[in-house]
Amino acid sequence: MSAMNQVDIARIDPQRVAQVVTNRLVAIPTMPKLLALPIILAAAGALYGGIAPLWMYAVPTVLYLVAVWGSWRVTVVHERNPAAVGLAGWRWLYTATAVPTSFASGLMGGLFATLPADQERTLWTFALCLMVGWTPSRSLHGPTFLLSGLALLLPIGGVMVLNDGSRDAIGLAAIVFGFLAIINLFSYIERKRMREQIARDLAAADLSQTLDQAHRDVAVAEETMRTMLGNISDGAMLYERDGRWIYQNEAMARLHDMPDELLKTLPTFADIIRFRALRGDYGPTEMLPGGLEGWLRSRLARFATPGRPAERRRTVTGRTVEVTYRQLPGGRVLTVHRDLTDIVEQESRLTVARDEAAEARVRLILAMEAMDDGIAFLDSDERLILCNEAYRRFMQHMPEIVAPGTALPAAVLHAAEHQGTVEILRAGFSRYCFGVPEQKKAFHPAYPALRIRHKAYVLDPCRATARQNGP
Repeated sequence: MSAMNQVDIARIDPQRVAQVVTNRLVAIPTMPKLLALPIILAAAGALYGGIAPLWMYAVPTVLYLVAVWGSWRVTVVHERNPAAVGLAGWRWLYTATAVPTSFASGLMGGLFATLPADQERTLWTFALCLMVGWTPSRSLHGPTFLLSGLALLLPIGGVMVLNDGSRDAIGLAAIVFGFLAIINLFSYIERKRMREQIARDLAAADLSQTLDQAHRDVAVAEETMRTMLGNISDGAMLYERDGRWIYQNEAMARLHDMPDELLKTLPTFADIIRFRALRGDYGPTEMLPGGLEGWLRSRLARFATPGRPAERRRTVTGRTVEVTYRQLPGGRVLTVHRDLTDIVEQESRLTVARDEAAEARVRLILAMEAMDDGIAFLDSDERLILCNEAYRRFMQHMPEIVAPGTALPAAVLHAAEHQGTVEILRAGFSRYCFGVPEQKKAFHPAYPALRIRHKAYVLDPCRATARQNGP
């Protein structure tokens, strides 16, 4: 027996094997037993007609019929309610009806053996041996088979030894019981093989159920995958390990203008990329590295390579896609084509906007530096963002005032401390905020020449106040 079969059988619960054996044993049909009775009586009549009295036929026949009826009742009850009795109980119930059936035939032989007909006795003895070999429990239940064999041969053997006692009779009895011992030995081997076969059948049935469930699970998973991929905006295409494509979603067909009708004519990855290369999806074929064939070989060599970096390319439909290759269990490859067109266009617009903002800032700084008036831009918290050289010169280049991020109140107080007029400026200075008139004077009689004009501007990315200082 192969190692696979041993492993399969080892996984099977012995109780399941016993269940099958019991079911087969109890389900042995009774009709063949009824049909065998006329044959037995005909053979008996042919050998002992005119020799054996009628009661030697009648008594075993009645016992035989009662036993067969009992077997039939056991079968009917088992079919109606298998759980009414345990497995061992059903086996012994079958034994209790099967052994009397055999004993009826053996009793007839024992009765015939008392008659003075040596040749007929020998022939009937061999007929009983054939009945032992045909006993249905031979390959299913050892105790039933042994008891049935004894019930068939013990009556005639006992008569030959105890009643006749001749050398021929004892020799024939020895042959009979030797045959019973040998056939029981072979039946033991047969029953062992039968149980192994039942175990293999159960293992095969379990495996079949497991495979069926696995196939159902795979079908559900594939349907789920198709539903999921069919509802995403990214293009997706699934390949087998050898490059044969299995599925593409609608987004994939739309991105590359390759409907399923066209794709059916291109069964493999190699066929698809060759078609797209000749169509110009990857640029002019003469510009491909290594030429068309060399480029195709390199693409095929990298097809199932794990860890491939994402590739960005332009499709024939004018879209920009990022292609990633993902290795799946079982060697399958899933390619995901993400449409980046909107993102790329937005990035382009942002780049242009940043460049324009940078140019505007440069122009603003140049314009500020060209002015004689001091100009400073403050944010919404009145912190310095930007100032020109005139402003820095007016503030004597003091870092506590002209450094970006300096708060306006702190800068004014520092300037006052520097001039020694803190109290005067505190009395004359008013904090500026958004929404004030376009022009406002904030000065003290001690500083009649100082005027601060302010105006609110909207700058990107935040609001800022432009302070213009001048004499």
